[in-house]
Amino acid sequence: MLALQHLARMQLTAGRPQDALDSARTAFGLGPEHEEAARRVLLLSVSGEAHLALGAEAEGVRLLDEAATEAERAGYDEGAVRALDALLRVAASPDHVRRHTEAAHRLTANT
Repeated sequence: MLALQHLARMQLTAGRPQDALDSARTAFGLGPEHEEAARRVLLLSVSGEAHLALGAEAEGVRLLDEAATEAERAGYDEGAVRALDALLRVAASPDHVRRHTEAAHRLTANT
C-alpha cells in the first residue's frame, strides 16, 4: 500500500494526474493498515491534487479539505500542513489560512 501511495505521488509529480488518481484508488481499496490515519490523509491529499490537475477543482478542494480535517483530528500535523498547503494554492479562505497557521505552529513547536 505504501508503495502505491509513493507511486501516486511520483505520477502526480511527473504530470500524470489520472495515473496518480488510479493508483490512489487502488491503494484505498486495499483496506485499513496500522497507520490508517496517515495513509488516508496522504491518499486523500494526492487524490485531491490529482483532481485539481485534471480540472476538477470542486472535488480537489473537497478531498484536500477532508485530508486536512482527518489529519487535524488525528494529530497528524505534517499531513494537515501538506493538505492545507495544496488547498491554499486554490482556495485561500480565512479558515484554511487559520488552520494552516495553527497546524504549522504545532508542527514547529513539536520539533
